[in-house]
Amino acid sequence: ENVIRGNEKVLVARLEDGEFFWREDQKLKIEDLVAKLANVTFHEKIGSLSEHMARAGVIAASLAEQAGLTAEETTAVARAAEIYKFDLLTGMVGEFDELQGIMGEKYALLAGEDAAVATAIREHYLPDSADGALPETKVGAILALADKLDTLLSFFSVGLIPSGSNDPYALRRATQGIVRILDAFGWHIPMDELIDSLYGLSFDSLSYDNQAEVLNFIKARVDKMMGRTSKDIKEAVLAGSNFVVADMLEAADALSEAAKTDGYKAAVESLSRAFNLAEKADASVAVDASLFENDQEKALAQAAESLELTGSASDKLAQLFALSPVIDAFFDNTMVMAEDEALKNNRLAILASLVAKANKVAAFNQLNTK
Repeated sequence: ENVIRGNEKVLVARLEDGEFFWREDQKLKIEDLVAKLANVTFHEKIGSLSEHMARAGVIAASLAEQAGLTAEETTAVARAAEIYKFDLLTGMVGEFDELQGIMGEKYALLAGEDAAVATAIREHYLPDSADGALPETKVGAILALADKLDTLLSFFSVGLIPSGSNDPYALRRATQGIVRILDAFGWHIPMDELIDSLYGLSFDSLSYDNQAEVLNFIKARVDKMMGRTSKDIKEAVLAGSNFVVADMLEAADALSEAAKTDGYKAAVESLSRAFNLAEKADASVAVDASLFENDQEKALAQAAESLELTGSASDKLAQLFALSPVIDAFFDNTMVMAEDEALKNNRLAILASLVAKANKVAAFNQLNTK
């Protein structure tokens, strides 16, 4: 009975606190709370929460366009980005900080905000752990991506980059969230192009820096998502020219399955040889059919030109592996590194045209066939 009375005393007091803050928070206006966020520090080297939200809003608008959101969804993203941290200044979240986002959704609905906006306020914190639940709505997912991307770029820009196991600002978790959301929603947004576009933005509050380090950090998270895939396949996919998360994960799975088949070794070795020689190609040289000296040279040039790589990752691999006899015949009958400079450059250009397309699946010369 004493234990029961003690527990009741503690729990009732906490519930009364909650009820008090709930009632007091109803007297607050969202716009007033948003204005006060200008006085709340996001990080001393980065600036205020208002500045963080403003940058995230610009990023969110760009992402909404790239993800093909409807006009209604885009409007909801813009509104959510304007207010999504307001609940941090409510009494309830001040007392029960684990309710951030959750109370934002509740209070936004009470204030008459659109349901999509309110949901996004809660979902922008997701995932809140390495394997945590993801946002379920497009609006929430875009806001979550924007918030996490600015967090990542901001901390990297001021040199607060995780090293070893040291990651006080949970940037690995945030970045893992970015790649998981992109994969889950199937948004084919190349990360290298996205990051490049974000570095092209101009903000008064912060100039982004350390772009190469950011890309490597993201690739490390994609690497982790590939799980137990063999190291050489991971490296081949990560070294490829396609930085769409969903495509990369699909390519890794397809290569893992293909590695179990009989023709894998021969096909990879053919492509690998083409990749190694293509590195010597002059990018300014275009293939000139008048310089062909044999049918095998012509056949490979035509095959490279007509190659489109459509369908699933497995389909693309099948299309590439089918070229193995054509590639081998070319090498068996053609001296690529000819003494004649024009012939040599033309043959390297043929290989480069093939490799440019194959590299969208993986860098095949990174694969181990021994």
